[in-house]
Amino acid sequence: MKFIFESEADYDMMWNSVHESILYWKKVRQDAQGKICIQVDGTPTHYSEEEANEKMMANANILKMIEDTKGVDCYSIIIYKTLKMKI
Repeated sequence: MKFIFESEADYDMMWNSVHESILYWKKVRQDAQGKICIQVDGTPTHYSEEEANEKMMANANILKMIEDTKGVDCYSIIIYKTLKMKI
């Protein structure tokens, strides 16, 4: 898949959305691990740690594709950390 953006604002909007999604799934993973609780009523999440990891990795791959549209020399650190890529 290749992304084509009509403006810098479109790129920024998509990048921010996917980046924030990774951060959300990171919190869901912490909830599944019992480290935090993100539900207002205190109930545990219905997601497993593995599901959260899969979502984080899927979004990190999308973020990598987004950054590829700019022809970057290196990716954002969140991509490296999530995908456990070597720098």
